Amino acid sequence: MTEALAPSMRPFFFILVLAFCVTTACANGSLHPKPQSQSESQSQPQLEPTDLIYQHIHNTVPIVNEEYKVIFFQVAKAASSQWVRFFMRLNDDPSWCSNDVQLHNPRHNHLRYLSDYTLSDAQEMMTSPKWTRAIFVRHPKPRLLSAFLDKAVTHSSHFANVTCTAYAMQAIQKDHGGGDSVEEFMADRAYEREMKDCEDHQEDFSFFLYNVTTTLGGNVHWRSISSRIDEKWWPSINFVGNMEHLSQDAERFLKTIRSSKSSISSGSNGTAGGIGSVRGSKGDSNSVGVTAWDVIGKTGWNGNERDCSIGTSAFLAERVNRHQTSARDHMLGYYTPQLELFVENHYADDLNNHYFRFEDDIKLFDAIDQKRQDENVDVEGEMDEDDDGEEFEAE
Repeated sequence: MTEALAPSMRPFFFILVLAFCVTTACANGSLHPKPQSQSESQSQPQLEPTDLIYQHIHNTVPIVNEEYKVIFFQVAKAASSQWVRFFMRLNDDPSWCSNDVQLHNPRHNHLRYLSDYTLSDAQEMMTSPKWTRAIFVRHPKPRLLSAFLDKAVTHSSHFANVTCTAYAMQAIQKDHGGGDSVEEFMADRAYEREMKDCEDHQEDFSFFLYNVTTTLGGNVHWRSISSRIDEKWWPSINFVGNMEHLSQDAERFLKTIRSSKSSISSGSNGTAGGIGSVRGSKGDSNSVGVTAWDVIGKTGWNGNERDCSIGTSAFLAERVNRHQTSARDHMLGYYTPQLELFVENHYADDLNNHYFRFEDDIKLFDAIDQKRQDENVDVEGEMDEDDDGEEFEAE
């Protein structure tokens, strides 16, 4: 076609073709990005007011730290209390090591949560590549034993007064179909039986698994980790750490989040919230982009996070050593083949969640052991009641 044009007209022809391509996105693609179609703009998950990650009443709303552009999802029995203290300390909050503070109460820990932001701002945080969205997970078998030893054994009085009361009321409500008042529930003889049953079996791991975790399935300490976050948001989480190698993953995570501030104060007296001496000792950290690991992660901690004195260990380094010591032997003191199978079935959502990537397949018993116990009429005599809870203390 261009051969038919006079030589003087050919430049004008190419200009017209180029203009046409710019406006119609021809030639296998446009010179400028094609405007997003409606379907493409809707491909990202949309945050709703009813989402678990936005409703604080469920204890499923993550912590937000704007300076480091991080959203952190806490998981009970996966060092969640230590992480709360870490973020308090990162904020120079002097109460980070206090025993008097209600650690998971936003009014006490002074942390910000996703539900503190507007839907549009929270949506941006949950979808922007500039933000890190992190969670630390734990295999359900040690996690459930940790919950049992902490809540039912170590804090037995609270468990009897609060958890058993909730258990009895929920059990009766299932039988009655709901509708009764609290007073009617507590006057019911069936309630008294359920309450006594819970109190009498408080330190029975099998009762805890079979009865308590199924009746009070929404309790934050033993509900599955997968159920804590809306399914649509799991692909948006871009850092998943594992309790089984907590220290290494904590270091890796803290090295990925960086301050957006232009300077970091060193603290005039070297004791600001217990971290001034750590920050001040760096001297050369007064620049944008310093990692949380360099600020307070790599040193300044000891084995007790409630100890306000400055230690020499990295964050969670000493704690992970306690958890790794004879952990498997400790589980064998409580689990039976049937209980192991129960956990594998009822917490299959965690075990099959491909985002968790549990490297260690914790298998306490083989198929022969399970078959033998299925044939054993009296399985209760095989339980080993050990209540020291040292390796799985409160988190």
